[in-house]
Amino acid sequence: MIIVKLTLVPLIILGLSLAGKRWGSFVSGILSGLPVIAGPITLFLALEQGHDFATASANSTLLGIFALSSFCFIYGLCARRYGWLTSLTIGWICYFIIATLISHLSLPPQLSMLLVALFIALLLKLTPTITHNTITISITKNELIVRMLAAMLLVMVITTFANILGPTFSGIFAAFPVAASVLAVFTHSTHSGIQAALLLRGVTIGLLSLSSFYCSLILLTNTLGFYSAFLASLILVLCLQLFMYRILIERKI
Repeated sequence: MIIVKLTLVPLIILGLSLAGKRWGSFVSGILSGLPVIAGPITLFLALEQGHDFATASANSTLLGIFALSSFCFIYGLCARRYGWLTSLTIGWICYFIIATLISHLSLPPQLSMLLVALFIALLLKLTPTITHNTITISITKNELIVRMLAAMLLVMVITTFANILGPTFSGIFAAFPVAASVLAVFTHSTHSGIQAALLLRGVTIGLLSLSSFYCSLILLTNTLGFYSAFLASLILVLCLQLFMYRILIERKI
């Protein structure tokens, strides 16, 4: 199991990085909204802590998207005026404030999904319009290593200390913006704050798919069993993400 943890998520992050290099920051951001880190964490929790623990944590991860999308919004706003360190610091502070608040909530998944969708729509509405300047993103070896190590570290920390964190905080921190932070910081530092904001707008849009994945997983688990529900939800979110990408590119949103 330890070998899978050390290799699976870093390889997924590598794929996202190469996608960003090939198709630009906006597409890389959208793909980051897939359950590329949170999904494996939930799966590992099910394997190690049991299905009930994983399902309970999935409820918290769904709520954790409030905090994750807030980070993307705040960092994107700050990136227009400040450097990456200031933007990242303010974004993380916002994330932890929202995460602390939502840790006290207990909502049915349908209501959580509805509220998350409305919240994301509000954030996108409040986000200043950004022209799609598709640029070629050069990715250094060091950047790739940092991206993969950061993702691997989050997976290891949450799954190792799951008994201490409990399902609530294990689930919430599964939605910690590790991929969004690394992608945004390197894009910000090597290109511009505008490109970082564009990437994070893509991430925010992609979070609609992530929330759909967790809502589907929670609702289908009782009927199909956890692992079948996980697979069905993954197929659903991949189809949704592909459809969303085609619509956004055609309309140049």
